[in-house]
Amino acid sequence: MPFYKGHKPFFGMLGKHHTEETRKKLSKSHTGKKLSEETKRKIGLKSKGHIVTEEMRKNISEKQKGEKHCNWKGEKVSYRTLHNWIVKHYGKANHCEHCGKLDAKVYDWANISGEYKRDISDYIQLCRKCHCKFDETPEKIKQRNICLSLSSRRKK
Repeated sequence: MPFYKGHKPFFGMLGKHHTEETRKKLSKSHTGKKLSEETKRKIGLKSKGHIVTEEMRKNISEKQKGEKHCNWKGEKVSYRTLHNWIVKHYGKANHCEHCGKLDAKVYDWANISGEYKRDISDYIQLCRKCHCKFDETPEKIKQRNICLSLSSRRKK
């Protein structure tokens, strides 16, 4: 019997649960759907007064870390996300491994290989000045010169 809005199931179905296969199908069919503001409001009212303990928060957090998280992309992360990951796991850069400065205004984690891997040995801490010099490769200089020449042609 198909489901109709407002339809109450017959008493034989009360207390029974979906199979794992059915749950997967339901999850797949609901993926990408947006909730209306009214539905969001109703969900908020339903959960109002529900107490979430610190232990529950930690448990939920552990279940959604790393590869278990729905937005996990593995090695296909963006530049910014990877740098955020480095800072989260290894802290902010606090000195320059090139010139040895300890009093610069800004320090960065600089990628050595250009492959942007989740490996701390592929990063070094540099002050902003050394980081700019470190990133000056012949390819980048050539690309910047091409962009400058194109922009000067447009102005004419």
